[in-house]
Amino acid sequence: MADEAQTEKSNERVVITLRAPVKYEDVEKKELVLDFGGLSGDDITAIIKAAERDNGGNPMTVPALDPHVQKRAAAKAAGVEVGLIGKLGAKDFLDVAGAARDFFLDL
Repeated sequence: MADEAQTEKSNERVVITLRAPVKYEDVEKKELVLDFGGLSGDDITAIIKAAERDNGGNPMTVPALDPHVQKRAAAKAAGVEVGLIGKLGAKDFLDVAGAARDFFLDL
């Protein structure tokens, strides 16, 4: 287990080495590769709509800052289930959510 997560950024691709492996539905991950550049406009709008449902149907003022949007965007970009992102340790989750936030705010 590493003391700190290692993050490598290259354009719209972020590689995050997790502090601790995460297992979800027989899938274990030690690293997540977030390919935000591979997302489409349809992906983004679907992520925001699903996140609004997660948030009790309430629309968001700034989707980029909403943890539901960040979690769903990270899962889609990594090609994993949303539940896997939710099972990350707190610090790993914040690293992953922060990468999603940075992607949205960099546009």
